[in-house]
Amino acid sequence: MDLHTGTVLDTFQRYVRPVKNPLLSSFCTSLTGISQAQVDGAEDFDAVLCQAVEWLAAKTAEYSMQPLVENDSPGTIDGLTGQLCGLNVGERDETILVNDSQRNWAIATDTRRDLSYFFTHQLRALGYTRCPRVFTGAYVDTRSSFARFTEAGRLTLPEQLRVVRLTFQGAEHSGLDDATNVARLAAELHRRGARLRTNAYYLYEPRAER
Repeated sequence: MDLHTGTVLDTFQRYVRPVKNPLLSSFCTSLTGISQAQVDGAEDFDAVLCQAVEWLAAKTAEYSMQPLVENDSPGTIDGLTGQLCGLNVGERDETILVNDSQRNWAIATDTRRDLSYFFTHQLRALGYTRCPRVFTGAYVDTRSSFARFTEAGRLTLPEQLRVVRLTFQGAEHSGLDDATNVARLAAELHRRGARLRTNAYYLYEPRAER
């Protein structure tokens, strides 16, 4: 999402084939709209994570931008496939604003739990000892940005959208639709004068050995 124009520049979507619980429950299908056939034909998490990193690197180069990522995080994932996918696509600079005139980008999430809990839990469950550097460092927690700018409190994503007179587009709990609506909210906050600074920090910590 380009905050200056409110335009979605590109999207990335992949399904992941679950390993621990390969059969989806009816609740999971009802909540997300994802079918058993879709995940059965998908690649595993390792492959999809590498594809996501490679996609981010390609888009960073295409739009001549620099991501705000950690300077000294290792660029490899070890302990599993050993595949190199934490590409060196830039360095983090905490002084840069996301909506600054410089063309830089940062990851934005609706809540800090997206990275600190869900992403971390997935990496730990698969035994990752390192995280691709592009996901580490400063990022934008849009829920906190929204609460500070509107003084409306920490609301759910659909509630936040309603406050700024937008409606949720697509299906809730569907990854691409959730991400698209987070981007729409960020663009609307920017249009209203909010300065979307990086306001959270992610550092992956592997599960301690017992």
